Amino acid sequence: MRINRISVIKTNLTTYKDTVADLENKIKDIGQRWEEENQRVINIPERCDKCGNILTDEIKQKYLQEATNEKLLNLKKMEDKANEYDATIKQHQAIITKANEEINKKNIEIAKLNDDKANAENELKQLPDIVTLCAEDEECYKISTALDKHSETLDNLKAQVSTDSDGEDKAEKLKADKQQKQQRLEEINKELAKVDTNKRIDDEQAKLDDRAKVLVADMDVLEQKLKEINDFKKERINYIENSVSSLFNLCQFKMFEKNMTNDGEKDICTPYNNGVPIDEQNLAMKIAMKIDICTGIMKAIDCKFPLFIDNTESIYPLPTVECQKILLKHVPDQSLFISKI
Repeated sequence: MRINRISVIKTNLTTYKDTVADLENKIKDIGQRWEEENQRVINIPERCDKCGNILTDEIKQKYLQEATNEKLLNLKKMEDKANEYDATIKQHQAIITKANEEINKKNIEIAKLNDDKANAENELKQLPDIVTLCAEDEECYKISTALDKHSETLDNLKAQVSTDSDGEDKAEKLKADKQQKQQRLEEINKELAKVDTNKRIDDEQAKLDDRAKVLVADMDVLEQKLKEINDFKKERINYIENSVSSLFNLCQFKMFEKNMTNDGEKDICTPYNNGVPIDEQNLAMKIAMKIDICTGIMKAIDCKFPLFIDNTESIYPLPTVECQKILLKHVPDQSLFISKI
């Protein structure tokens, strides 16, 4: 197949080379015709070929322009045709280059195969024959000697059988019986091998089943422990949030938030009112919740401090607090003034 492939490539290569040579000749011919056309001088007649009248300068100029355009058109057509041939030549040369590379590659492979063949033949020649091997190997020598003895015995039996008219039939019968017993022995050995293999598979399967039972039991224990841990975490979270929220009247605090990437929780501190966080409440409720937070902190630390409350115009009535209050209120069209409540 390698030689056939190379032959096809060489045949195609010859075709492409012939085509390239033909195109190069055509380009050369076009070049000569282009040069002749380019050197051709346009002769303007003095009189009209049909009527014989003297041509005016305007008609001569028009005739010269048309002849020049025709000349340029002929030159352009020849240039385009030459460029077309040149592009085809480049394509064929690329194919030829690729074919030469493939031929070189195949030649290298063939040379390597020939080298491998020569090396194999040399190694084969250097290998000792069976007689030499048996002479060097004691066990092989013993086997060879035993075979020789059996061969002698067999020859004697054949000699005895040959003297008996029924000996040949008896020998054939014994030979057929021996082959049947050998076949039966091979079948028994195969069945024994299957039984042994099946037993090993059953033993391995039993071990895997026992291991699976242990793993399932361990998984049940781990799942129970995980459930207990999750229940404890829920109770802890509820206890902390309820303890914190009990210090406030309006606010309920959410102290933990579930992570998006795992089953853990991250610490937060977000006040809610009726399930709505403080950032989403209106201005009046935000002020009321902030006052409630400050009041709860005072209760938790058993210490009172003044409260600065801004945007008091947005909440009415103002929540009652047992501490000093400084209220800031926006009154349109009035300047800043301070007054007692």
